[in-house]
Amino acid sequence: MSMTLDRFSRFSASAFAVALVLAALLGACKGDSATGAQGPQGERGPQGPKSDPGDAGPPGPRGPTGDRGPAGDAGPQGERGPAGPLVTLDQLPCPTGMLRTGASCIETNEDVSHFRFYDDAVRRCGLRNRRLCRYGEWLHACRNFSGQMINMTDNFEIVDHFVAGVDGGQPVVLLVGQGSCFSSSSGGEGFFRCCL
Repeated sequence: MSMTLDRFSRFSASAFAVALVLAALLGACKGDSATGAQGPQGERGPQGPKSDPGDAGPPGPRGPTGDRGPAGDAGPQGERGPAGPLVTLDQLPCPTGMLRTGASCIETNEDVSHFRFYDDAVRRCGLRNRRLCRYGEWLHACRNFSGQMINMTDNFEIVDHFVAGVDGGQPVVLLVGQGSCFSSSSGGEGFFRCCL
């Protein structure tokens, strides 16, 4: 029995000694010791997995308008359209102061500035880009449009028509309109009107 106690005493003493050492070590760890130098940086770890793309941001404000570019080349000419309706001369309007009597336009009033000879009457009509009326044109207007004409039968007018001279002589210009559409004379002076 005394031998057993002796062994226990020695074991207890050893255990106590170990406990003191551990306590001393723990105390030393908890003490105010100085911080040691920082160790070297470790190696860089591997790259992590790529994350999903985020949502698109709102559109930015509209930028200023750029300069106008150069004009482009002209396009090809289009196809020719269909022909329009035919227009006859009697559908065309006459200049002011003239009346359409069919295929011709005739001045509604005679030129009364002065009696003229044939050559002078032709020249004065030419200055208006017109011509001296032919006998057929004058007679048609006198017979069918007298209400719209002025001074058709109050004196002789020169027309672009010649008749044989007396006794087969040189042709002379025809004068018409003195008193009626059918009265006539030849040679000399007269008023006149122009036609187109």
